[in-house]
Amino acid sequence: MYQLYENQCYWFSSTVWGSLKELFPSDQDSECGNHHARGRYRGVALGSPTKDIEAVCAAYQSEWQKMLGTLEQVKSHHEAKEAKNRHKLRMEFEVEIEQQKAEIERVRQAKDAEIEQLRARLAALEG
Repeated sequence: MYQLYENQCYWFSSTVWGSLKELFPSDQDSECGNHHARGRYRGVALGSPTKDIEAVCAAYQSEWQKMLGTLEQVKSHHEAKEAKNRHKLRMEFEVEIEQQKAEIERVRQAKDAEIEQLRARLAALEG
């Protein structure tokens, strides 16, 4: 929309401001008191680009809906990716838990065997 050689910053800001006022009306309007002090270029007052404001306002709803659709797609993509990562972490965690359980069982069996050997030695000494 903004093209340096066809339009300038005064046109751009006037179009944006006019479009915002049109799309989101307010009961409070802080218009400047001196309209002659508004943007000028080489002494020429720059008026509101009415046709450009109308074009922006006309395109707003469809563009807004496209943006919301894109936002929803991005959100869904990130949620799916997050769910996949959570599942992967859960599976890794479960594998680690099973490994730790196996190690605990191995240590328990080794200690039980050691206790049995000590009992047998004690029985031999007492007997």
